[in-house]
Amino acid sequence: MTDQRIEGTATEIGGKVQGGLGDLTGDSKLQAEGKFNEIKGKAKDIGGKIQEKVGEAVGSRQQQSEGL
Repeated sequence: MTDQRIEGTATEIGGKVQGGLGDLTGDSKLQAEGKFNEIKGKAKDIGGKIQEKVGEAVGSRQQQSEGL
């Protein structure tokens, strides 16, 4: 798991907590900020997943080249 995925997951969870607090207090600004952070965290996690897949593909390709 990449640092980007860990950071993304943490940001997403923080956004969910922030949005929940906004819901409890009726603070629409806090709700919006929470939703924004949740989406931002999901995007970072997806970016991290892509980074992992590219790394795996490159590593696999290098192993195939070395085996020739």
